[in-house]
Amino acid sequence: MRIGFDISQTGGKKAGCGYYADSLINNILSTDEKNEYTLLTNFGSFYHDRLMGFRSTYTDKKIRYGPRIISKRAAIKYWNGKEGYNFLNKFNIIHANNYWCPPWEIKSKLIYTLYDVSVIDNPEWSTSKNNEGCRAGLINASKFATYIVAISNATKQAFLCQFPYVDEKKIFVIYPASRPGINKQGADPVKPKHKIFRTETPFLLSVGTIEPRKNQAFLLRVYDQFRNQNRQVIPLIFIGKKGWLTDDFMEEAKKSKWKADIHLLGYVDESELSWLYQNCLINLYPSLYEGFGLPVLEGLKEGAATVCSNTTSMPEIVGDCGIMVSPTDKEGWVNAIELLVKNKVKRLELKEKSVLRAELFNWECSTNQILDLYDSLRN
Repeated sequence: MRIGFDISQTGGKKAGCGYYADSLINNILSTDEKNEYTLLTNFGSFYHDRLMGFRSTYTDKKIRYGPRIISKRAAIKYWNGKEGYNFLNKFNIIHANNYWCPPWEIKSKLIYTLYDVSVIDNPEWSTSKNNEGCRAGLINASKFATYIVAISNATKQAFLCQFPYVDEKKIFVIYPASRPGINKQGADPVKPKHKIFRTETPFLLSVGTIEPRKNQAFLLRVYDQFRNQNRQVIPLIFIGKKGWLTDDFMEEAKKSKWKADIHLLGYVDESELSWLYQNCLINLYPSLYEGFGLPVLEGLKEGAATVCSNTTSMPEIVGDCGIMVSPTDKEGWVNAIELLVKNKVKRLELKEKSVLRAELFNWECSTNQILDLYDSLRN
């Protein structure tokens, strides 16, 4: 079969959607001997990374590349017009991975990756432009997708709540796994060069794009109360690029009594991230809403004692291998941190259990499920 696979978000400094598409296509290309793949460095009229038009990251002999569209204006015209429609109909299957969905029915079978529906459930967490683009993609997918691949059961149920007319048999829950570079066999973790790591000072870690949905401003208030109640100097390290609507977070960081011990390190590479997960005292993830929650799984895989929210998809990932607290319960978060800081036995117990839990999520299994889905559309 001829399959068009969207890799439009797999460029430099990618986030969750990009890591998903990148990991999946790498595993597909190393596994699938039957199908032909055309990789779409540009896909749709919503998301556009002009630099992807120059990239040829994947060199497998089985692949081709789709149209190289540098200008966003040209991309909008192409994908919303007859040229884009005709191009998409050249394939047996189109696999969409960046929220965009063709705004009309196409002859090819369409598989749509569903990350979450937060732009509908809680539009205040994002910009109007992002809300508009993602919402249009979700609505079109509800109408035109042959199959929908949800990255968690919570995401599937949230989608069905918003689009109850969709046949739930069309929606398949296929979990992602950790990034291949995290805990990669033969690859040594690398200590970041930041001065905070020159000593053996224990630290708290929080990984994720800085944005309202990830709830980092709340974590700063938790940290303030924790430090007010505890004399031990334990820095709080934030890893992740700035997203949107970050003013509240930056204001909380500036006014914190303990701002000297709050460090925003931005984007780090995977070898450094491995080291951070392995060496942190606790991995903290207070997100209000997740489609999956990749930093939670990555922390588990690296053996980090984890405290995360008890909402949406996160209980599916953590099971009983971490401490889950409501993302609005400040006292509960402070108590959970205090428990793990003071109780080494509990930390070690969670570390041992978390590694085993993470093994349930692996790319071999997820890739095989995707390929089975492709095969079901062969005729």
